[in-house]
This record gives sequence, C-alpha cells and structure tokens, in this order.
Amino acid sequence: MGAIDAMRLNLTARDATGQRRFCVKELPGDTTVQELLQRLVPSMGLPAEDSTGAPQAFHAFLERDGRHLQSSETVGEALRENDEIVLHPDVQAGSAVRPPR
Repeated sequence: MGAIDAMRLNLTARDATGQRRFCVKELPGDTTVQELLQRLVPSMGLPAEDSTGAPQAFHAFLERDGRHLQSSETVGEALRENDEIVLHPDVQAGSAVRPPR
C-alpha cells in the first residue's frame, strides 16, 4: 500500500453560488476526482440533469491553486488537508435551450 492509498483527507465542497456546502471527512487518497464528484453531486442536492434533460456534468475547481481538477487525478495527488473545492456545472458554449413543442 502506497502513501496515497493510506492517506485520508478532510475537505469542504461548495457549489458555485456558495449557498451549498458539504464537509467531506476521511476521504481515501486514492479516490479520483470523478469518483468524488459522483458522490458529491447528489449529497449536495445539485441537479443531475440540465434544463434540456441531458445529464449535467460538474467540474471541481481548487481555489488554493486557481485551477480545475482533472477527473482522473486522485485526491491524494491534487488536494491537501482542509482544501476547499468549488463545483461548477459544465456549460457548453453555444448550446441553446430548445423551446417546447
């Protein structure tokens, strides 16, 4: 077992508005950012679908470094104890909401 595998982190996640916050305790260091997002979105009550009914994707922004985390990064590699991440919805530029028929 490597150091990252044995690592456990505490962190805070919030939505882009700052209205929803969620504390994550004892997160295993080998958890990927994608796995973390899959757990956080429903726990924080964020929408699973966008306004067109398509699945809503989210990105994690690490305030300390001022960068978006890659989905394949592990939390043990990318995050430090008590870091704060911000969940942003993935918005596709140029996509239009279709009016109802």
